[in-house]
Amino acid sequence: MNFVPAVMPLSKKTEPAWWFVFRGDKLLIKLKSKAAAIPCATDLESLNLKPIRKQYLGTLDGRACYSAELAAGASAPEGMAFQGLRPLFGLLEENLFWLAGRAIEIMNWDRTHQYCGRCGTPTQTRPNERAKVCPWCGLINFPRISPAIIVAVLKDKQILLTRAHRFPPELYSVIAGFVDPGEALEELAE
Repeated sequence: MNFVPAVMPLSKKTEPAWWFVFRGDKLLIKLKSKAAAIPCATDLESLNLKPIRKQYLGTLDGRACYSAELAAGASAPEGMAFQGLRPLFGLLEENLFWLAGRAIEIMNWDRTHQYCGRCGTPTQTRPNERAKVCPWCGLINFPRISPAIIVAVLKDKQILLTRAHRFPPELYSVIAGFVDPGEALEELAE
């Protein structure tokens, strides 16, 4: 995958772009038999969609990528549907699946940082970096980084898998978790 993150598009939208469009936490996909695809269009208006907000993500193999959020009651265009990300694993092209995860995080950050957390003033988007700044008190917010760890416990040709109670039946995982503030990665692995 040749993804180049960016905040501002290099040129005007004249070529089709990948659109990671969300209604809540559900991604808009084109339906295909035993597969799914991300919509590719010059703009959302061509799909009769009106976004609440949108963010430029960068380019994937030279093609522009955008993330957008629709209102809660928005309908999917014909031949498309809204689907959670987890069930799309293995149905979307791998590079688009991982980019969809990035896209939803950027949309969540944009939605939850419309106002300053210190003084309540509406924030402004900084033009040259992915940041929201308060024009009143100067507080700057960037997208959240949540450090995590994933560990494979091996013995001979076997791997230890775990299962959380909230997992669907027959879903297992290697050991993984988020790092708490002040906790070392080595401590989490123990």
